Amino acid sequence: MDCNIADIKPMKIIFMGTPEIASDSLISIIELTKNSIADLKCIYTKPEAWNNKKSQYIKSPVNIIGDKYNIPVRTPKTVKNNQEEIDFIVNIKPDLIIVVAYGLILPKNILDIPLYGTINLHPSILPDLRGPSPIHYALLENLKYTGISIMALDEGMDTGPLIAQMKTPVGKDEYFEELYGRLSKIGAYVLSDVIKTLALIHSMENICLDEESKKIYTYASPQSASMLYQKDCGQNLTITDKIDNEIKKINFSKDKPDLIYSKIRTFSGSDPAYFIFEKKTIKVIRANLIVIKGQFENCNENLSKNNSKAIQFKSKHNYCEFLDEDLNNNNILYKKLLSELSSDNIGMQLSEKKIETNNGNRNNNHCDNHCDNHCDNHCDDDNALNAENKYNPELIYKPGTVVIADKSGLVISTLEKGVYLKLLELKPESKKAMNYIDFINGLRIKFGIMLQ
Repeated sequence: MDCNIADIKPMKIIFMGTPEIASDSLISIIELTKNSIADLKCIYTKPEAWNNKKSQYIKSPVNIIGDKYNIPVRTPKTVKNNQEEIDFIVNIKPDLIIVVAYGLILPKNILDIPLYGTINLHPSILPDLRGPSPIHYALLENLKYTGISIMALDEGMDTGPLIAQMKTPVGKDEYFEELYGRLSKIGAYVLSDVIKTLALIHSMENICLDEESKKIYTYASPQSASMLYQKDCGQNLTITDKIDNEIKKINFSKDKPDLIYSKIRTFSGSDPAYFIFEKKTIKVIRANLIVIKGQFENCNENLSKNNSKAIQFKSKHNYCEFLDEDLNNNNILYKKLLSELSSDNIGMQLSEKKIETNNGNRNNNHCDNHCDNHCDNHCDDDNALNAENKYNPELIYKPGTVVIADKSGLVISTLEKGVYLKLLELKPESKKAMNYIDFINGLRIKFGIMLQ
């Protein structure tokens, strides 16, 4: 039977969601309601939460939208064993419940109330990245692709059969807010199409099905059959967990540079990744990676198709590309970095500076160009110079060492030889966010200092 928009019988929908990522989906359902494809009866969202900075209770983004469009909003603390809410939903007789990051667990006696069941939008290519933090883990694990999945909701943790999926590439320099926003819009687009399709089925009165046969899970596909997952993600499933403070910590002596960069991009929002300097927390808001090709020891020999001079980190999906200095020969920072990493220049500079090590501050002025073969008798392993007055890689390449600290940049060494972290924007403890120049001046960051 051919149907057009005039033939569609609006579906009675209850929407359940809380954070920003649910907002675009809610707006799309409101638009479908205006076009008589959907009939949005009410919204469920989490209760107002206390905001310490504003010293007041704040409504969720979904709640704010509901108020704006005069849609009834309900905010129970729980729906489990909540007979009042169960009775309320039963009385509406919904055709469909839609869940997008609601934040509360729905019991089976609520999942089964709607005529077609309950569907959920999850921001990953299921079955990969199940759990509460799929967008964070997509960035932390350097995934080449991620996406959204719409599934029939069951009692498991994101285990229901699939209705629709759409993938999108993850940009190698993409930050959390950017990916979060894109997935929100992609999810709303796909969800709108799913609702339109169900509305057409709902309007075909000549299709005689019993209530059980109308449930959407009866014609959804198992997650194991996901072609997008099999093609792009392999077979290594990742189950995400809640994000705690420890995973945000940058440890220059243990974390590889691609992981550090991933942490900075992943936690770039309200609670950024951080490192400890002089017993204070320094949050990193923005940064770049610099690779000096001639020094990089662990690069992948398979060069990028788009650029023969690109090199790649060996990460889970082998996509994280960074350019060598030949492609940046007009960049003052690259020239300065190459110049200052020459052994003679490094030796001269460090011989005139106070070098901070894990053992405290030590003045190396006595180790100058006149050091003889007995210099190592009074210069320990943490000193910048060896007996020949040349650059000692044990110090300079020690992870977390400042190799440039001036207007051209704030550049830090990492675990990988030839790979450096350029810090762009930081937030010292109890201070506002600032650019790297203000950070250098405010904390008196100098060449040779260790940042952990």
